[in-house]
Amino acid sequence: MLFVIILSISCNQIKEKPLKSNEDTIGYFFRYYDSDTDQIIKLSEKHMQELQNAIPYLTFDSCKVYNPDSLYALCLLRCEEQLDIKGFTSEVGQDEFYKIYSMILRKEVDKNLVNSDTLRIALQYILNSVNSIFQCVSQGGTMYFHMSERIYGYTEWYLLTGINDSFKNQNIVKDGKIEKQIAEICFSYEENISKEQVNLCIHNFSVSNDKFKNWLLRCGIAFAERYK
Repeated sequence: MLFVIILSISCNQIKEKPLKSNEDTIGYFFRYYDSDTDQIIKLSEKHMQELQNAIPYLTFDSCKVYNPDSLYALCLLRCEEQLDIKGFTSEVGQDEFYKIYSMILRKEVDKNLVNSDTLRIALQYILNSVNSIFQCVSQGGTMYFHMSERIYGYTEWYLLTGINDSFKNQNIVKDGKIEKQIAEICFSYEENISKEQVNLCIHNFSVSNDKFKNWLLRCGIAFAERYK
């Protein structure tokens, strides 16, 4: 089982560490971008095959078609018993399902996108910032913790779809201030927000990836719409 607590992160605090080898053949791996622990969780080809035998939709062919929410719903509909046996039907189990989903997509993303980790870190920061804004406005709630665990699945989905459309999109960033636009969009979904709440939520929220800032903003907007 996979366990982690992820806190609010900053792009310049995250450091990449090389993947260490071990005795088993590593087919899939998952890195928690945490500035304190930098944990790496590994999953062998054998273990992944066992999961895919039990849950046939946990394959790249399915993951590339369905976003993590849709794939999880599909599995609940068509193989709930197997999902339950593997421990994926609880809230924590659903978190783990999204992480395995991210492992499956990550292999393809890394093969097709140069410097994928640079974009991955920036995108995870964007999505975590959106989640933190809504958590702040709502003054907490376990759903936001679970969402922070599931963000890895959304990250790889956005990266994969970004590869498919070659990151081509209209210029939607105003004055280069991606963080301000995302914050404004998040706050537009809420009522009765004080100036103090706004200042608290966007404190230290900044992005510095000019090359793909329009794409990052588009992903942030799409993710924020889930909270409407």
